[in-house]
Amino acid sequence: PAVDILFPDDIGWRKEKVVGEDRKEEKMRIVPLADIWLGHPLCDVSTLKSRLTWIANEPHVFCFFNGDGIFPVLGVRNDKVAKAQWLNRCGEFYNLFNPIAHKLLWAQAGCFEDKMFETDYDSLKLYCGKDFWDVPYFRSPFSIGIHWAGKLFKFYCVHGRSSAQHKGTKANAMLRGISKIEHHDFIVTSHMRDSISVSPVRVI
Repeated sequence: PAVDILFPDDIGWRKEKVVGEDRKEEKMRIVPLADIWLGHPLCDVSTLKSRLTWIANEPHVFCFFNGDGIFPVLGVRNDKVAKAQWLNRCGEFYNLFNPIAHKLLWAQAGCFEDKMFETDYDSLKLYCGKDFWDVPYFRSPFSIGIHWAGKLFKFYCVHGRSSAQHKGTKANAMLRGISKIEHHDFIVTSHMRDSISVSPVRVI
């Protein structure tokens, strides 16, 4: 799948000096958000809130979501306690992201969303629907083209899911997929914690 997003060429943001050149241009920042694990002890909610506040307050900053937002709760279909716990997490996620929903350009499901999709409780899919945020939502890797200031910036986004278990094999699974794509400016991956090289060529 692929989506194109068009921004007006001259929005009126403040202009800043171009690095290495004697001129100024408007700037735009597009921030990836992924692997949040809301509801898990490892989730740093205070830092997440500060980042979301920054996105909300800066006119030239936008974001996208690349999977694994809410940590899953098992047994939501048959266990009332589990369902209540899941709905509480979903409500917290919605309240955190709703103030910046107009800045969320697209979203992709991760392993957590896939797990909850199997039980019909994929809340991210619900929130991205037309009844809430009306944001493009994908369950598989996809391409995004952003048209702005007379240029086309192409993103290829993949959450990262495979049956690989050993260190390095997850990177191999991801590299096999992205080796088949061409003509993209940015390749965005998440759910990747294995080193590919000592000095990363690109950090997204």
